[in-house]
Amino acid sequence: MRKKFGEVMVELARRDKDVYLITGDIGYQVFDDFRRLFPERFINFGIKEQSMISFASGMALQGLKPYVYTITPFLIERPFEQIKIDIDQQNVNVKLVGYADYPGQGPTHAELDPRFTLSQLKNLKLYFPRNSDETHKAVMESYESEKPTFISLKKDNNQPSLTKTMNMEELKRELNNLSEENINQLSKLVENRDLILILGNGGSNSVASHIAQDYTKALGKKSVSFSDPSRLTCYINDFGMENAYSQFAKDFATNKSLVILISSSGNSENIYRACETCRNQGIDFIILTGFDENNRIKRDFAESSKFNYWVDSRDYGVVENLHSIFLHSIL
Repeated sequence: MRKKFGEVMVELARRDKDVYLITGDIGYQVFDDFRRLFPERFINFGIKEQSMISFASGMALQGLKPYVYTITPFLIERPFEQIKIDIDQQNVNVKLVGYADYPGQGPTHAELDPRFTLSQLKNLKLYFPRNSDETHKAVMESYESEKPTFISLKKDNNQPSLTKTMNMEELKRELNNLSEENINQLSKLVENRDLILILGNGGSNSVASHIAQDYTKALGKKSVSFSDPSRLTCYINDFGMENAYSQFAKDFATNKSLVILISSSGNSENIYRACETCRNQGIDFIILTGFDENNRIKRDFAESSKFNYWVDSRDYGVVENLHSIFLHSIL
């Protein structure tokens, strides 16, 4: 993220002669290209953070576009009064870029969460990018705006983007592959059951809970999911997470029940063990998976399950939505 910030600053400086980079005696290697290409617009202010903020405010009042960079506790906590008065209250075009913290070097290097500190300021816009792509977007958006801005950079730049869009082409393809034959098979499997038990983890558990309610209400089928917190934590505590679902199936399912087991990756250990339990005890079950065609659950239980529905995608959004659409299709 820090490297990406340095690259974007060079890009902006090439575009706009009013862009300046101010550092608090930190980040030299990251800004080597900027210093070499634009030495007159690179200012090392040293360890005088309060003065650095006021100086940047004065630059903005003259029509310049300063980006101020240092580690977050030095950028926010030491000069908070100057940020409040000189930047936020005057609503000037200063961009503050804070990089992580270093608590191992003592309490002065440990940050308070800037979300709480800065959210009290009325004009300052806040960005908390999770990876290099979002860092690029945040810096470019800040440049297009004249609002004062804070951008938080973290050491880990491998977190997935929260704004990642679903693969719509895969979604359309898999929707087209969902056949009427598949839907009829599911409909027949649900008929004449004393209980429909639906199990999944995370987003798949949300699908399970939703479908259980709909099957009960719309189809008049007694349907349950394993989402009640007290019951779930009881089983996890007593049997372990890996065995919780298989024990739940043992306790509730009969030879007249249908167990629907959902795992987007096809590798969830607790779903795998629940499949084993159903197979070994002669309980009818179906499996819904995604990702690799040869995932563990599909590979080991496709033949023993009553139905196997696999979504050809590695996108959780696509897989979970197709599982939900498939299970809804018989309503």
